[in-house]
Amino acid sequence: MTPIGAALGPLFDGGTAAVAGAAVLISTALWIVAIERVRFVTALSGFALLPSRRKRQSHARARLSRALAGLASAPAGIRERPGEGDAATEAQAASRVFDSPASRLVLRFFEEGPPPTADLRDLRLRVSRETCEREIRSGIPLIDRLGRLALAVGLLGNVAALAETLQHLGSTSPFDTAVWRDGPPAALLVTEMAIAAAFVAVLARAWLARRARFHLEELRLAGLSLERWIGQWTARKAGE
Repeated sequence: MTPIGAALGPLFDGGTAAVAGAAVLISTALWIVAIERVRFVTALSGFALLPSRRKRQSHARARLSRALAGLASAPAGIRERPGEGDAATEAQAASRVFDSPASRLVLRFFEEGPPPTADLRDLRLRVSRETCEREIRSGIPLIDRLGRLALAVGLLGNVAALAETLQHLGSTSPFDTAVWRDGPPAALLVTEMAIAAAFVAVLARAWLARRARFHLEELRLAGLSLERWIGQWTARKAGE
């Protein structure tokens, strides 16, 4: 029996207490994961409570958008050292100011300057994009599994509590009000905890999935800008 299950002993008996403790542990883990992922996604979205901070975030996002548009245009200011053209420098500077999937992609790609060959440049971009995609999708499958597990544990707790109630009825009078007073409410309490956890999981997963689609589209557009920059940078270096 888990420590939480032992603490719930006055409310439940035997296996029901263990199942109730497991339900509490799963619900706690679900809340922790959901809160962490929501905080991460809101940070990537530039969410801020203070108006002054929201204004700064808006300006930083607009600067990053202009920098990505500059990457997609002709890199006329490319210098001799890779990655130090005007468009690339501005994109890196804007990415350090505003945290988003697009800015993380830019910083990962330019971390050590563009690789010397086209194949390595494409590989660096693909690896950077996949890393950002994993960050965006991280936690959503876990929340979904925890919600399903909570429902399964709730059903198990319901069955265990009802079974213990019937077992007590077999050893006492069928008209013993104490058994009917404690047994069914115990079964329903475990189920209620599980349904509440599953409800949180559904809401969190739906919101995170919607934000993930938005960030993945943002990441895709940033990747297209980098692909155009790579093509134009490669063509320029080949012509020198």
